[in-house]
Amino acid sequence: MTDKPLIIAEEESWLVVYKPHNMPSAPLRETESGTLVNWIIRDYPQALAVRGKKNCEYGLVHRLDTGTSGLVLFALDQATFDYFQEIQNRDLLEKQYRAMCLYIPDEPTVWDCECLSRGEPSLPSSISSVFRSWGPGRKMVKPLFREERGFDSAGKEYTTRVLSCTRQENGMYECRCSLTRGFRHQIRSHLARWGFPLAGDALYNPVHSGTEPLQLFAETISFPDMKTRQVRTFSLPKPDKTNP
Repeated sequence: MTDKPLIIAEEESWLVVYKPHNMPSAPLRETESGTLVNWIIRDYPQALAVRGKKNCEYGLVHRLDTGTSGLVLFALDQATFDYFQEIQNRDLLEKQYRAMCLYIPDEPTVWDCECLSRGEPSLPSSISSVFRSWGPGRKMVKPLFREERGFDSAGKEYTTRVLSCTRQENGMYECRCSLTRGFRHQIRSHLARWGFPLAGDALYNPVHSGTEPLQLFAETISFPDMKTRQVRTFSLPKPDKTNP
């Protein structure tokens, strides 16, 4: 894919937009520029009237981490934004991701928990946890599972579904995951906790080389159409590992 944003699909009231690596989804403050939201409202100024989750997010329905590339849904009017929030709360907005991972069976994860197993790699079909901020500057998130201390007071539970995990010829693992409601760094921290840190992940991969971008791609997004209620699905072609 391109290293610049790209409109993938457009209707009168919404857009599906490709976000490249290392572009923030939205500004943290009104004066910040260079984000996907800034890029969209330049050509779609009607979105400035949408009251989003935050004042400077406008019609942004969901975020991607800055290092993640892939598909983002954006509403161009208030009624459509409110509809997308409703279906997202009902788990009807599905996003599928492709992650290129290492398997580190004998190394602790970055928060010193033992990996799931040694020997043949495996992942559960579903990983559910709450999260709390963690690490230097609280830049990371740590998943807490039901049996762990602090789970009950940490807030909402989030689920990553693991669709497949396949060993590649180069020894890496291609993991395909999906979620309906996402938390910051959700897939990255879930997979790392189970011994599959993402390539290019400076926060959660203990052997990150610092020479490649985060290998996480939001490839597919599906949602019921506001008017017809028929499911609409949009996908990107499979990206190259090092040059998505």
